[in-house]
Amino acid sequence: MIKKPSRTGVTLIEVLIVIAIIGLLIQLSLPALQAARESSRQTQCQNNLRMLALACIADANTHGHFPTSGWTSAWVGDPNRGFGRKQPGGWAFNVLPYLEQQEVHDLGKGAPEDERLKAAAQAYGTIVPVFTCTSRRNPQTFPFIKTRIIKNADMKELVELDKTARSDYAANMGNILPSANFAIGPSSYEEADQWENGTNPQTSWIASENNGIIFQRSEVTPAMITDGLSKTFILGEKLVPEYSKANKSHCDDQSFTIGFSYDNNRACSINTPPTADVMVPKLISADPAKPTTENPTTLWRFGSNHPTLFHMAYCDGSVHRLEFSVDVNVFSAMSTRNEGESFQLNE
Repeated sequence: MIKKPSRTGVTLIEVLIVIAIIGLLIQLSLPALQAARESSRQTQCQNNLRMLALACIADANTHGHFPTSGWTSAWVGDPNRGFGRKQPGGWAFNVLPYLEQQEVHDLGKGAPEDERLKAAAQAYGTIVPVFTCTSRRNPQTFPFIKTRIIKNADMKELVELDKTARSDYAANMGNILPSANFAIGPSSYEEADQWENGTNPQTSWIASENNGIIFQRSEVTPAMITDGLSKTFILGEKLVPEYSKANKSHCDDQSFTIGFSYDNNRACSINTPPTADVMVPKLISADPAKPTTENPTTLWRFGSNHPTLFHMAYCDGSVHRLEFSVDVNVFSAMSTRNEGESFQLNE
């Protein structure tokens, strides 16, 4: 009797079945893997905000007030102008020494004018990773977008370097939106000093009516926050509309070193509720000859690229996760420093 040889291989059908099973297992595991990665990114984002909030507190302990947000987007930080109202740069520039970034802060300090201006352009494009939420993007530079002349940086150097280091976090200026005059600002250091000394009658650019913590030329002390440090926002994640990935949004096109602007400051008005990046469409003009526009309230919103939540840091250094569905009235109330409200938002 002839014995049949035993089969040692597999059929094509069996191979296809195994491949299908493996593919199904991969599909089933991908959501869990993506969720784990997003959870890790959210934790890193919280840590970033905590470090930034603690840097703001260190600034207050050193100078007696929380960091000022400078002048306007036409000005960048100047290491020779201190940390108060005479400093044209914004809060992010002012806290650099408390983030182990003293070298970046001091670029051009004490140098001749032409060297200082070039150094300011260099700082404009210097990456500081703590300002980046990796759910949205990796630490990187973006092309320089010339929306206006930067008055205290070398414009030629800015164009040649073509580097802009942005921030995914913004300071809380309260629940009052500034008037359109906030962008006027001084045309020179001399004019700024006249405003400071009260000898210039034009004061419309001074946003002293803001009831938050960090705003245009602010010098808010911890004692001024009578609503409670643990119940008042100081910083948070900012909204960056999805379309701005094409570098066309006014609220995310400049450096973290600039003064008071859409890029580095946000409001908690009931008209500017926190929003996810993907939920903000760009307004399209009915006339093809006219450019697309942005809703002004969009530019001042907090938000994030996380699926359902965003992070806010408080004046005591704590950081909490908040849902986009948060009560806008409570959210607005927690942005003010001295309105007498007593609320607490839980994660």
